[in-house]
Amino acid sequence: MSRLASILVLVLLAAACGGGGAASESFAALNGEWLLTSGTGPGGEVDLSRSVEVTLVIDGERWGGTVCNTYGAESVDVGDGTVTIEGVYQTEMACLEEGTMEAEATYLAAFAEVTAYEVTSEELRLTGEEVELVYAPVATEPPPDLVGTVWRLDALVQGAGPEGTASSTYGDAEATLELREDGTLVASSGCVERDDGRYELDGSRLVIEFTADLDHDCPDEHASAQDRHVWQVLDGDPQVATDGQRLTLTSGELGLGYLPAN
Repeated sequence: MSRLASILVLVLLAAACGGGGAASESFAALNGEWLLTSGTGPGGEVDLSRSVEVTLVIDGERWGGTVCNTYGAESVDVGDGTVTIEGVYQTEMACLEEGTMEAEATYLAAFAEVTAYEVTSEELRLTGEEVELVYAPVATEPPPDLVGTVWRLDALVQGAGPEGTASSTYGDAEATLELREDGTLVASSGCVERDDGRYELDGSRLVIEFTADLDHDCPDEHASAQDRHVWQVLDGDPQVATDGQRLTLTSGELGLGYLPAN
């Protein structure tokens, strides 16, 4: 299952944290990654029985996370135990696993109605009228090294900014990328693997040169579309962005989202 690269979203802290004391300590305790353990809202209970995973990442003024799609908000205002969330949005990836999209819709409807929070070292509880969302903290993993890590493709991105969408990778064919210490790389699209490339990092841009021409056929139109997407990005000297465990490569209106393979 794929997810869009970044987990971004919204406003809090700056002015509110200026006074220090118990309130600012509470704000700081919100920061981190949280995993939903139970949830109810206007649409009923969030069904987590089918291995649906709901995350919420809070980083200062940014609130957002993933269910199937990445979601966030246009505005978040946090007070001492209160929170107002406005303009909840999400990417538009289709989620094929049974029950995932229903759980996502129920959760996002509840998230939009949150008006209060309680936070401890063991849980975050967001509440509102007919709403109770309970999260457990997620241990933070150190970010992987860009070079030397085998990256597994898990999202195909089209479009930039809020208009961008992410779609799943195709089938069971794993597409990977490995930038090696000696300046060579191995890349695959899920249809074909290429080990004839060299790369340089020019600031935030990844400049790649393949020595051999690409001439191959993919088994069907879906694999072929993913194949074209991958090589168009990699051949386009993509911009590199990392966010926690995620690597995103962007060239023009196209992008690739990767996670560590292991």
